[in-house]
Amino acid sequence: MLIYVAPLRDFFGTHWLSPQELLICLGFSALMFVWIELEKLVINWFRSRQTAIG
Repeated sequence: MLIYVAPLRDFFGTHWLSPQELLICLGFSALMFVWIELEKLVINWFRSRQTAIG
């Protein structure tokens, strides 16, 4: 909202994102989402192995 609502944009000194900037933000967000989900899978896999062993 800080970027697209004019009074907030003026107050915080932000500007519109270009399509390239928007794609970069979306790309990094998607990368972080995939990283976190893979991390959860690995943690659950190790926990299930420890439960089966011990």
